[in-house]
Amino acid sequence: MSALISQSTYKFICIASLLSLMHCAYSAAQHRFYLRLIGEPFTRLPIDIVLQTLLSLIVLVYSASYVAGEFRPIRGDHLSSKKTWDTVGNCPSFYAFEHRGKTLSPTKDQALDSFQLCIDSVKKHDFSNYIAALLMPREVQPHVFALLAFNVELALVRDHIERNAGTAGIFRLQFWRDAISAVYGRTNGPIPRQPVATALRLFGSEADIEPLYGLVEARQQTLGDRPFTSVAALENYAEKTNGALHLMVMNALMRGSNKVVSPEMKEAALAMGKSVGVMNHLRSTVPLLKRGIVILPTDLMTIHGLSADNVYTKKSPEGIRNLARDLTTVSEKWLQESRRNSHAVSRSMSLALASSGASVDHMLKTMKKADHDLFDARLQTGHPLLAWKLMWRKLRGCY
Repeated sequence: MSALISQSTYKFICIASLLSLMHCAYSAAQHRFYLRLIGEPFTRLPIDIVLQTLLSLIVLVYSASYVAGEFRPIRGDHLSSKKTWDTVGNCPSFYAFEHRGKTLSPTKDQALDSFQLCIDSVKKHDFSNYIAALLMPREVQPHVFALLAFNVELALVRDHIERNAGTAGIFRLQFWRDAISAVYGRTNGPIPRQPVATALRLFGSEADIEPLYGLVEARQQTLGDRPFTSVAALENYAEKTNGALHLMVMNALMRGSNKVVSPEMKEAALAMGKSVGVMNHLRSTVPLLKRGIVILPTDLMTIHGLSADNVYTKKSPEGIRNLARDLTTVSEKWLQESRRNSHAVSRSMSLALASSGASVDHMLKTMKKADHDLFDARLQTGHPLLAWKLMWRKLRGCY
């Protein structure tokens, strides 16, 4: 009900601001007409009309963003939209080959369908990176969306398996490890006719192989809902997942040029990966609690006298708040460390980190407003003007 009221309120504000702009236009015309009557030259508008125009324009853009909601594609394949990832992923058809060069090539329609399904998956599950990828040069977008969709597939493994489901998660991750080997010709196995695998084969780079293996191995270590033993273990995991993804996107942006990722750029990417990884881990606490899962760092839980039971039952709110404050400080530290190397990250490369930078900024601000209350509902909402924020950062060449 509150969502409906909120939507109606924003519609009213949007209409009111539009009417205010029309009133400004009428006032400006009336002012000019008055000057003509008294024979005075028209030089500038009165300050009250200028201020009203600017304020109305800002309110109109802000309210329209809420009314419009997320970006939607102009065209979409209605048949593809009815397919689920499980339907496509479990397709029994395979591309058999003895060498990568001899693989049966997908048709143009299959390639486009795979690319569109990758885009749809990233848009649904990783909206901030979806917007950032749309702002990148068109020639690198297929490669970037293939990488982002692969990361989404690995991240969703936990959601696809029930608790205490044995080795189900391991088998799913092993499928992706085998798929990488087949796609890049490391083995003579079949390439699954799966959208992400097809996209990686068509648009990926040989330089992606080891980082992709690393993503799978990092995810394997977190199966079984085991908590991280320490903050350092969480940082290491974030570096191997988010940090590695940043580096792969940087390499995709450099593809076709003679440039390479410098040590300073690598440090910036890995530090940003740690920052967003720690903050995402903190933010995911409540959704995981709903499934009876607590994977907060054990060392911090011990320091603050917490156990999985009193986190789940909220018996120690002050201890939970202090733990959240500590992890927020860790994330902020790595964000600052990444930005200390921003001088080495060119304008074109900054988009690889812009999404994470904007997300961490928003979550840090929200966490502080909530006084580090992990159960505050605002932590589960994204930045309302994310697209505008990323466009502004692209224009400034920063992250």
